[in-house]
Amino acid sequence: MTDLKKYQEELSKCSKCGFCQAFCPVYAVTGREPEVARGRNAQLLGVLKGELSISEIEPALSTCLLCKACVPSCFTGVKTDELVRAGFVKAKRGGIVKEMVFNSILPYPARVAALLKIAFFFKRIGFASLANRLGILPERLRIADSLMDDVSKGFMRFRPSPQPSTHPGINTRGIKVAWFKSCGFNYLLPETGEATIKLIEGLGYKVVIPENNCCGLPPYAHGYTEVSKNLARKNIEALERYEIVLTECGSCSSFLKEYAELLSDDPEFAERAKIVSERVVDSNEFIFNVLTGTVPNLRPFDELMARNSGTVPSLKVTYHDPCHLSRYQGITKEPREIIKSIPGIEFIELPEADWCCGGAGTYSITNNEISMKILERKVYNIKKTGAEIVATSCPACMIQLSYGLRREGLNIRVMHINQLLALSLKP
Repeated sequence: MTDLKKYQEELSKCSKCGFCQAFCPVYAVTGREPEVARGRNAQLLGVLKGELSISEIEPALSTCLLCKACVPSCFTGVKTDELVRAGFVKAKRGGIVKEMVFNSILPYPARVAALLKIAFFFKRIGFASLANRLGILPERLRIADSLMDDVSKGFMRFRPSPQPSTHPGINTRGIKVAWFKSCGFNYLLPETGEATIKLIEGLGYKVVIPENNCCGLPPYAHGYTEVSKNLARKNIEALERYEIVLTECGSCSSFLKEYAELLSDDPEFAERAKIVSERVVDSNEFIFNVLTGTVPNLRPFDELMARNSGTVPSLKVTYHDPCHLSRYQGITKEPREIIKSIPGIEFIELPEADWCCGGAGTYSITNNEISMKILERKVYNIKKTGAEIVATSCPACMIQLSYGLRREGLNIRVMHINQLLALSLKP
């Protein structure tokens, strides 16, 4: 019970006012009291008092998105996301499959790549579709297959240039930027990673690509703390020599910044983790804080130039806030200002922009029914904006939003902000 007992005081802070109900995407869909912050906290307190077992409340815990929407809305400041994760540590939800993935596959990039190459091969030849028609494809594999309309024929193929390009007033110190490969952008959406490197190099920085592992967030979110710590140690050894560690994945940047806390009790890595965490920067922060006001070299990219030469209005772009970027890191202004800086774009604010899309890593697979209902609300709001492009900064969000828009037959493209910028950067 150690993992829960240390949070006993936090659990006792919950006043049971129910204000969290208005902000919980899951409760908005299910209307079930056990699946809102107040209900989950009450159940965890029941476990501490011996009135409930962790297995009894595990189903209610497993539907939590860990989106953190309840935390800023809580008058007493209860950190429900941390309490739920403590419950995951105790429950170790997931069984044999997650044990195998987190312990025997995820820590080894070569194994991850090999497994995904096999999966992508079967996707491209239509095996999953055939198996689904024959009724022999397991339900979760069917859902996973449907989420991506297509898969890349390869992973990240872009390699940094030997010499960075130069722009006056930018990177006069010759700083190297270490690009942290997120699993989502390296394996699933490699065009985003390639756009990021092109962008950073185009702004005059030399990009290096360390041999990093998964950041460790997936196992951490499911209660596999030791797996996360081991991944963090490996990443620290790969990253600590660099002055700037940059990633365009909001989830990765969020968790990398938490390494100091994750390894605070490790005598060998505590100080090293703190140093690396302080050097981590999300690409939205980097572009906004370091480069804003010094880059006059943006142009309307080709399709914008074609539009603006006639009577067609500027391209309409809206923005979805990833939970790990907005609530976990407080990065909300920067991406909007970046989008607004691109010539030829009309920025339209998205209603409920920070309302979770229901992606949350593998949530759309493990809790598909709830996820899809949450997604419907997001797609409805996107449709209301009249936007032609939805920009965001998270691979899980990009996949989830693309699926939702495709399912509704909407011709709206989902792009990472860096893709927009890379297209508009002058050569």
